[in-house]
Amino acid sequence: MIPYVLNIPEAIPSLNKTLRGHWTQKHRVRQKWQWLVRVARLEARLFPSTPLQRARIMIERWGRCRIDYDNFVGGAKQCVDSLISEGFVVDDSPEHILVEYIQHIGEPFTRITIRQAK
Repeated sequence: MIPYVLNIPEAIPSLNKTLRGHWTQKHRVRQKWQWLVRVARLEARLFPSTPLQRARIMIERWGRCRIDYDNFVGGAKQCVDSLISEGFVVDDSPEHILVEYIQHIGEPFTRITIRQAK
């Protein structure tokens, strides 16, 4: 299977930014990432017929500076949830996905690569 690649023109936010906000702000961040993933899927012309039962996901974040690893992982929650909503993977439990998180310095950007896991 050829991997699915989604390019999003924003960096995954730090969990610290998300946690400090009012619940309505958290809801807006979740909705925003749902739309960002959907637009990236449509731009890449990806239409998964069935969600993957086991997937390896690599989330690469480019940002002006590196953030703490735990803030990166926590901030990526909305992104991973959006992959489920968009039909790429069945669930975000450890039985279904293995996620690798990588950070780079550069213009804010996120690349998500999804592969079938064995």
